[in-house]
Amino acid sequence: MEKYTRIVMKLQQIIVFTVILNSFLSFAQKQIPSDKVLTNDELKMYLKPSMSLDGDSEEAIAAYFRKIFSERFFHDWKNVEDRLKDYENLYHAKDRHLKRGADHIGKYNATTPWQLPFNYLNGEAVNAYALRHLARQHKMID
Repeated sequence: MEKYTRIVMKLQQIIVFTVILNSFLSFAQKQIPSDKVLTNDELKMYLKPSMSLDGDSEEAIAAYFRKIFSERFFHDWKNVEDRLKDYENLYHAKDRHLKRGADHIGKYNATTPWQLPFNYLNGEAVNAYALRHLARQHKMID
């Protein structure tokens, strides 16, 4: 039982030490103010030294952020054409997409109202499900 008590005490000490260390590290970091817009010189103070900048100029910082912000989660807008080619090679779906796109364009006006009730181009009434689908697809590229 004494051995078990020593193990529990040691674990408690490790947990307390970890909490104190994490608290110290979180307070030691620079916090970007949320109540004002930083000037370019103030922004430089918050940049990590590990950032790979081509110089210290505003142009270099802007180029860095353009590059980083283009790489979003699973999507990089710079390689859309290549990804579309890969998609077509894998799924051979271009004809299916063109058919569905033509169907979509044939159903709605270019200036479709976003409030029910309204009709398709063929005169049938649009229901709530179709309107939700339209809202998800309205940025479709012809």
